[in-house]
Amino acid sequence: MLLGATLVACGGAQRVEEYAPTKVVSFGDELSVIVAGSTSSTGRKYSVNALATDGSLDCTSNAIWNQVLADNYSLPFDVCTSATNPPSRIQATVGATVDDVVAQVTTYRAANTFAPATLVTVLAGMHDVLAAFEARRAGTLTQEAALAQVAAAGTKLGALVNSITDSGAGARVVYSTVPSLIYSPYVRGLASADDSAVLTALTERFNTEFRANVTNEGRYAGLVQAHSILSAIITTPSTYSVTNVADAACSTALPDCTTSTLITDATASTYLWADAKRPGLPFHSQLGLAAVNRARNNPF
Repeated sequence: MLLGATLVACGGAQRVEEYAPTKVVSFGDELSVIVAGSTSSTGRKYSVNALATDGSLDCTSNAIWNQVLADNYSLPFDVCTSATNPPSRIQATVGATVDDVVAQVTTYRAANTFAPATLVTVLAGMHDVLAAFEARRAGTLTQEAALAQVAAAGTKLGALVNSITDSGAGARVVYSTVPSLIYSPYVRGLASADDSAVLTALTERFNTEFRANVTNEGRYAGLVQAHSILSAIITTPSTYSVTNVADAACSTALPDCTTSTLITDATASTYLWADAKRPGLPFHSQLGLAAVNRARNNPF
């Protein structure tokens, strides 16, 4: 279907027809993971999982960000649908660093090719930043060394996105900056007053190098900014109907947290954080909407 030419933010390119992917493939860490259950409805996420009226898991609700995107195109992930031969796949793994994501892509490429009709999501770097942060706190890395380490990881992830798009011959990619955890329950619980500044510097360096190394003129790759989304929710929570940006909602470890295992007064939609380090439904909903807008509006 032909559309009127529309200017987009990334590079000023123009959309001339609707992009219609045939599958979504996600790479990254647990922010993009759905753990397969015994049935199509019992997949679990590293967020607050929804329950059906009979008390069983309802994987299709409380969607994580890449699930929001895939569902918008009616391309559900195979671990969370009763559809026959669902097209979309999650290659992301729990705890993945950038090196692990490179390995995910290599494994996928061994049996698949990236084509323009494949819509890829990439969200990684959280564990690289946390590893450098924790090493800095422990004194095993200097600040300069920690910054260099995350910069190298960001550069590598940018190159990976470019290899997936392959200058237009490969897939189309929606890629995200890493969210900053400086206001997470984890960092709030640390003693040092310097921790927030150190983590901020590491997060910014990773994101700067990552963005600088992606060839992004809008036609093959589109950026969403998880760090800005998280910051916006923290700054003006009422705008997003969030009432708590300080505490973790879950009383059980992820991915086994459900709407029935929350702390007193917590709900999936009003608490920003699922656990000490991982944001919950408000974050995923907003990042998912941003991903949909990017995929729909960029001239893929």
